[in-house]
Amino acid sequence: MEGGLNNGKFESIAHSASCCNTLALVLGLFVVFSPFYLWNSEYTYAGTYNRVATGPFIVSSTSETFNCGLWCVGVIDAQWNSFDEINSDNACTNDTNIFTEWSGKYGFCDSIGGTYSKPTEVKVLQAFVVMLMIFLILGSCAGCSVRSSKSKGLFLAAGLTFVSMICSIVAFSIVASSEWYTDLRNGVGSLPVKNNVGQLTAMTSVKLYYGPAYICMIIIFLVLLISTCNYCAAAKYIDKEYEDKFDLDQESSSSPTGEYADGQVVMA
Repeated sequence: MEGGLNNGKFESIAHSASCCNTLALVLGLFVVFSPFYLWNSEYTYAGTYNRVATGPFIVSSTSETFNCGLWCVGVIDAQWNSFDEINSDNACTNDTNIFTEWSGKYGFCDSIGGTYSKPTEVKVLQAFVVMLMIFLILGSCAGCSVRSSKSKGLFLAAGLTFVSMICSIVAFSIVASSEWYTDLRNGVGSLPVKNNVGQLTAMTSVKLYYGPAYICMIIIFLVLLISTCNYCAAAKYIDKEYEDKFDLDQESSSSPTGEYADGQVVMA
């Protein structure tokens, strides 16, 4: 049996893949709950340094209070705004510049006085981020049961992790290609913010960069790629490894002299 597969190598590989999935899950939680998919950590307006950002579920965030200036009336307080907080009453109106500069321009409203709806790219981004987390959790659970499910469980874990990896590709590709996110990165986009009287207005000519959450999504892709390969490698040989270990244990328990047939001594 010396030199066989009974040293737990592939079980260790499977556990390392599960650790990779756990890391990806932690990073995924940051992506979901943070607004830092695109950001500008030193956005300067009216002499105020501000951290301005947007995320998969947070449409806009500002870290400091500042005066509106030319593009709105009043004061913009530090705030986080989710996509679901916005509605037809405050987005599909001409009371401020919100329709001309943001909701009408990027397809959030069909007309003044119309209906607010998230455009396709935002819905797809949110859907694939959620799917990423779901398949990642399922894949991690499947990979943790290696001793009972053996190769079947690991192949299932590999498949679920692979689907999660595809979801991460879609999630960062949308931000790299869709119109609104591209305009924000080019410095010609707008973000919706609320002034101190509750009106939704568009912060114009915002220049954002790829933020920590976007970088986390790329890291998630790389980690899941490694995890998928490790699950597949372990699944290919794990059954043989457990069979060798079982045979070794049987041979050890049935040997009256405390030695294997090849002369190896059984340690007490």
